[in-house]
Amino acid sequence: MSTDQQIDSLIVQYKRRGFLDTQKKKLREDFVQSTTHDELISQVKLMTTKLIEAKPDLLLRKRGHLTSLIDGAITRRLSGSGAGSSEIPLEGVEELGELIDSWIKEHVTDSEDLQNEVVESLQTTKAEKEAAEGQVTNGVHK
Repeated sequence: MSTDQQIDSLIVQYKRRGFLDTQKKKLREDFVQSTTHDELISQVKLMTTKLIEAKPDLLLRKRGHLTSLIDGAITRRLSGSGAGSSEIPLEGVEELGELIDSWIKEHVTDSEDLQNEVVESLQTTKAEKEAAEGQVTNGVHK
């Protein structure tokens, strides 16, 4: 088996064993407990208040429609795929993106603890896979 195939196999096993889901859940819980989350919620509330003050007619729309308009406009603005909906003025959206990016950089990209947990999980997965493969000799399980 080539190195690429071994890596792909480890990734599949990592996901199958639920390590990825566990890490995502832990990161989400950490984010919700963080001051960054509180600041993000506060900024979104402020941005929404300013938006409603600037365009009070938006309140006459269905809640889901308004939410979709705001979500789509924010997503397009942050992804760079457009300036967002011309109907939705989005002052401060870039700061939201920077706030989230900063948290991700600190807790995911630059996190030695997370890197160590992933490496340990992969090493455990690899060792268990090798042990399981070692139990099969000449096509017969021991």
